[in-house]
Amino acid sequence: MRMNLESMAHGLSIASLAAIALMATTVPAQAYVGPGLGLGAISTALGVVGAILLGIVSFVWYPVKRLVRAARRKPAAPAQSDPLPESEL
Repeated sequence: MRMNLESMAHGLSIASLAAIALMATTVPAQAYVGPGLGLGAISTALGVVGAILLGIVSFVWYPVKRLVRAARRKPAAPAQSDPLPESEL
């Protein structure tokens, strides 16, 4: 049995309307979030965000650190000396 596109679209639109109606008619959860659970959730969220930020910073910092070390290890250019040694002056 083959369904044509019109009947599939009609079924999809009915399902969409039903889903929207269910989401629009929510009821309160009647749940209590105490201070301990609230602070725990906040600290967990901050910990995850902090770990992500530290990961990004460390990913960027390592190549920068290597470039700084490479720049410090290069010897300075030798100072220009007199073209004639002192004995010939």
